[in-house]
Amino acid sequence: MPAANDTTRRWANQALAGSREARDRLCECLVEPLRAFLVGSRLGLTPSELNDALQETFLRLFERLDRLEQAEAPTSYALGVARHVALDRLRNRERAKPLQGPALERVADPTDVVAAVAGHEQAALVRETLDALDPEQRAVLTLRHINGLTMSQLASCLECSVPTARSRLRSASRALAGALLQRGVWPREGK
Repeated sequence: MPAANDTTRRWANQALAGSREARDRLCECLVEPLRAFLVGSRLGLTPSELNDALQETFLRLFERLDRLEQAEAPTSYALGVARHVALDRLRNRERAKPLQGPALERVADPTDVVAAVAGHEQAALVRETLDALDPEQRAVLTLRHINGLTMSQLASCLECSVPTARSRLRSASRALAGALLQRGVWPREGK
């Protein structure tokens, strides 16, 4: 992400100086990582809510261009803003509806129908378990394992130190493992 961060920082600097083109380029640089995070976090955002969350994220970023430009890892900073937006939206909703789809489904080529059905059932249980986690824990796991942030980037996104980010990730991982264990999904036989 270093090259992407340099590009993002450059566009933020120019946007801060008033360049409309730089704002457009900044959006182009950030829209896919932000969308991937919002979708990957499995916070139950509908397509309409996803677009609203993206727009609100960009509004907040443009209000704080100086912070984005000065951030050690601007892309991680932007992901942190998206995380706050998504969690704010969740807090303001009565009930979240989980996204449908095979986001976490990782079924190896099963050789028979029984294995395929068992694999799909297990993937559904993993999705349900992840969806049942606290939104903050789900976001931490998503940022690290789906968005692939380093611990330093995760800490920047969470606005905390690396040891604190590591602790939050460990806590979220333990919560997920415990919930999977209770559902009989993990550990799998032979592992």
